Amino acid sequence: MYPSCILLISSFDNSKPEDELIKLLFDAKCDDLQKTLSKSNKERRFFHLCKYALHSRKCNLSTVLFIQNKFNFKSCKILCRIIASNTYIAYLNLSNNEINDEGLSYLCSGLKVNSTLVSIDLSSNQILENGANNLFHTLLYHPSITSIDLSNKIHNFKNIIGNNGCIELKRLLKENYIFSIINLAENEIGGQGLGYICEGLRFNKGLISLDLSRNNLPLNAIYYLRIHK
Repeated sequence: MYPSCILLISSFDNSKPEDELIKLLFDAKCDDLQKTLSKSNKERRFFHLCKYALHSRKCNLSTVLFIQNKFNFKSCKILCRIIASNTYIAYLNLSNNEINDEGLSYLCSGLKVNSTLVSIDLSSNQILENGANNLFHTLLYHPSITSIDLSNKIHNFKNIIGNNGCIELKRLLKENYIFSIINLAENEIGGQGLGYICEGLRFNKGLISLDLSRNNLPLNAIYYLRIHK
């Protein structure tokens, strides 16, 4: 298991293109936090983890964790460039940040030109219905992502996609046959949202796991999910 990435270092020697993006991400993170971060041992450790991941052709590392970093829209602008330019990271964990709909729009721009990511964890990121629909629309055309997590593991930065956040999910389920895992636990989805999901499931052939636990679903939700799958 890889340790969580907490902070970034802003200076180092022998820079490579990926390293410049790490420096930019550090600066953007400082802007999001509205403070200057010191060059502590934690920051150095984070930087080397990040650098190690971005040069993973040499170390066979395909998973990058950016957990609980308080990334906001400025950080997401740089993360967009990392996602767009990196061709060997497969698993990206951005859980427990403050990405919200605005930051997610930048990430979606990066996803539009990425072709190698397989799984993204965006749990607990203050993502609402507009952000969810933007993401689902983007994923409709992504060639390799098979797993998305929009659940809530902590309550500080809750995702609440609600019923209307499932509109583009209906189309994703209808037209994307490579998706296998979707986690939407605790997103205040009710009967209307369930209707969108069930309509999409009528045409879906690839989904293996759909987590709708801790939502506002009607008592007969399991029955409807069964007859539409």
